[in-house]
Amino acid sequence: MRIAQKPERPGRRLAGVLAGVGLVAVVIIGVVLFVQSLPANVTLNGASVEVHGGKTLGDALSASGIKPQPGDLLAVDGSVLEAGKGEPFDATVNGEKVTELDTKLASGDVVEIGNGGPIEEPSDSVETAIPWTVAQEGNGAIHLVEGEGKDGVKATKTGKVSGIMK
Repeated sequence: MRIAQKPERPGRRLAGVLAGVGLVAVVIIGVVLFVQSLPANVTLNGASVEVHGGKTLGDALSASGIKPQPGDLLAVDGSVLEAGKGEPFDATVNGEKVTELDTKLASGDVVEIGNGGPIEEPSDSVETAIPWTVAQEGNGAIHLVEGEGKDGVKATKTGKVSGIMK
């Protein structure tokens, strides 16, 4: 006597394969998220700092307690127009200059950070030609002129904020 076997459905096999692939994907995503949640150990201004969260330069500053002071906004003559309105900080990651606090960090990165630098106010520049001339000085029969002259240029900057001319 033969017992009839149920025919195998192709949909069941596909569902099993998809369930297996889905399980592998969930495990991989879990491992990636776990690894990303581990802190990054970086060297910040010579000290070891453990950075959590998004592992950004801003997170490293928060973890270290370092608070760089911003630079100043300067007039074209170098005088201070507004204190603290310059560059917010000066930083390098592994020797490369960075300007954003959301710069990502990885374990082993070497970060140097300091106070921000000054920024000069926007200005308009005007260049004026200065023609070359021969000036005679003194009296006497013999005059010596060496070399040939050429026209010069005088550059004048006017600060858009301060109005100062330099």
